[in-house]
Amino acid sequence: MREKHSFDKAFVFVISDCSPARWGFHAVLGQTAGVILLGEVNDLDTAHEKLAALQPNVTILHLTQANDSERLQAAQDLAQTYDKMHILVCLPTGSAAEPALIQRNPRIDTFICDEQPEHLVEIVKTAVSLPSASDSQSPETNLTTREWEVLRLIAMGYPNRQIAQMLTISVRTVEAHRYNIQQKLGLQSNADLIKYAIRYGVIKLG
Repeated sequence: MREKHSFDKAFVFVISDCSPARWGFHAVLGQTAGVILLGEVNDLDTAHEKLAALQPNVTILHLTQANDSERLQAAQDLAQTYDKMHILVCLPTGSAAEPALIQRNPRIDTFICDEQPEHLVEIVKTAVSLPSASDSQSPETNLTTREWEVLRLIAMGYPNRQIAQMLTISVRTVEAHRYNIQQKLGLQSNADLIKYAIRYGVIKLG
């Protein structure tokens, strides 16, 4: 049985050494309800600082310059380092890596690079047991992707200055996002934001 962590939102991070692919992932996932794209980087070394800070529940690994063994090892390393993160590995057509990946770790899934975008979306949602719109208990909001990012980091306990550094924006911009989030959600304090984030699966305890 595959290991699952149920969330109301899929917070996704993309590691891809192919610029057009990063654009494609952004275009598909950035327009998908229930999916918040936290960012994209082009290599594993750059990714680790972002992954540790943002703690996505799904990371897409797309390494065109690696062979199957290297992809498998990279996915295993990510799964061992981040114990609540699901890794989706993009494989070329005809790859023999899929059975080995699935056998070794239940938080690693694969998809073929030339599959339709809708299939990728379904894999992302299944990876985190994302409920359908009719099942979700989260109220409808009109938070932007950046506001979801800021809300998540606030709920994880990061101060404004550190959030600004992580997202490469100014402290004043973080404060503006915080204000907008509170207005849109009808919340008054940090404690209210944290309670909301826990209640609706923006973050998980334990």
